[in-house]
Amino acid sequence: MLIHSMHRWPKVVTTEFWPFALKMAADVHNATPTDSGLSPEEIFTGKKSQNKLEDFHTFGCPIFVLEAALQQGNKIPKWQPRSRLALYLGHSPNHAQTIPLVLNICTGLVSPQYHVVYDDHFTTTQCLQTNVLPPHWNELFKQ
Repeated sequence: MLIHSMHRWPKVVTTEFWPFALKMAADVHNATPTDSGLSPEEIFTGKKSQNKLEDFHTFGCPIFVLEAALQQGNKIPKWQPRSRLALYLGHSPNHAQTIPLVLNICTGLVSPQYHVVYDDHFTTTQCLQTNVLPPHWNELFKQ
């Protein structure tokens, strides 16, 4: 997972994130059903797990976090960005299964975030690496 992310977004993802990748690999393994139809977590606890594989996303993918003022229902100036780019590091161990841990690329702070959009296929990092718009965007601006 870490090598894939480093290949897709080399300017941001480094080997320093291996503890997060290892934790996420363990979480995915524990949530994956075996041949019996039960996950290792369910076998160990004897209870139906709340973990769902659909809640996991690609490790190290770009994630867009809604600005704090908008999360609180306030308005922001028209031309101010509505979200900021961050890095997905897996699930928060202290919150609901759907709450991700996010690395703020500017400050280096890792925190849980609630209002997010995932870029699982790293499509936005192509723009960041080459400083060129994706080909399908050029069609939009020709009109």
